[in-house]
Amino acid sequence: RMTVLEKGAPERIERRTVSDLEHAFYPHSFVVPYTDVVHDRAVLELFRGCSQGCRFCQAGYIYRPVRERTVSRLKELARSIIDSTGFEELSLSSLSSSDYTGIVELLNELEQEFGDKYVKMSLPSLRADVSALQLADRVSQSGGVTFAPEAGSQRLRNVINKRITEEEILEAAAQAVASGRRHIKLYFMIGLPTETDQDLEELVFLVQKIVDLRRTAGNRKHAFKVTVSASTFVPKAHTPFQWEPQIALAEIKRRQDFLRQQFRKIKRVDFTWHEAEMSFLEAVFARGDRRLAAVLERAYALGCKLDAWSDSFNFTLWEKAFAAEGIEPEKYAHYRPGLKERLPWEHIDTGLSGEFLRHEYQKALQGEITHDCRERGCVGCGLPDCPIRQVT
Repeated sequence: RMTVLEKGAPERIERRTVSDLEHAFYPHSFVVPYTDVVHDRAVLELFRGCSQGCRFCQAGYIYRPVRERTVSRLKELARSIIDSTGFEELSLSSLSSSDYTGIVELLNELEQEFGDKYVKMSLPSLRADVSALQLADRVSQSGGVTFAPEAGSQRLRNVINKRITEEEILEAAAQAVASGRRHIKLYFMIGLPTETDQDLEELVFLVQKIVDLRRTAGNRKHAFKVTVSASTFVPKAHTPFQWEPQIALAEIKRRQDFLRQQFRKIKRVDFTWHEAEMSFLEAVFARGDRRLAAVLERAYALGCKLDAWSDSFNFTLWEKAFAAEGIEPEKYAHYRPGLKERLPWEHIDTGLSGEFLRHEYQKALQGEITHDCRERGCVGCGLPDCPIRQVT
């Protein structure tokens, strides 16, 4: 039950959407650090929103619909950014940059613009298919490439609506190896809804097949490695998986240990993971209500600062903060609400239909996929004033 704390506050908060991205303000002159930083590059946003429909991805749902900038506008912004900052790298950023409809034309224009200025382009993690790799080759044909299969088995990829097959993943990886790539990074997620140990075993088998590609390709002149990064599923508001609990903390650690043991047996594989307690806290606050504000303030008073850095993270202090406020964090992270139950964030209107999210959740449990609305028409998400109309 929602309680109004301030008179005049609206019952529902509507998300604001920049409908005309083409003419919206975009920063092109900003502070440039004197020292080396982690992301030492300028960022150019190609478009906003995503229509892939990965069921775990909050950004993919709440930033709908897809709105693109034109190639000419992006070229104008890129020139202004580089002239103003002097960066030598420009990241072409979006939720799924390879989905930008003018990506090939844009790369042609930027290559012509910056070809003699020693400015290189970069792309974020890509879908694991050959077309995405070809784009990566346009900006860099050496070093590494990053793919995000998210799950090791086809069954689980269907659950999360990651419409990519093992054959496509291996084809892209094989082409990366054949082209001389020395490093392939793979993003996976553990603890996804319906995940079993068999899914984890298939994840390991998939990585083994990718490692073996180097031998079958006959390309052994250079050092080669595969980095497997496994984050932990965190159920997010306004997604089909908002009704799913996170797996227990002990179970997160068990699955991490399983993968650690398996990858120790495979040469040329580095395995990284996200600290289990951090993922647990993320789930608590991702599904939390206003009562957690007191916990957050208490934790700060106890010394919890810069906790996104593992060397500053102290889970014991967080436990003390929850205890001091009489809050059991497990009730937030591990709770499975009913499909008709009112959720703490339902007063926020993202434009998506609750019925659509429920339907997507039920399709996930059945292992059914949903197509990309930009390719095969509207999927009925309920978004008002969307340029993609319902297909009848």
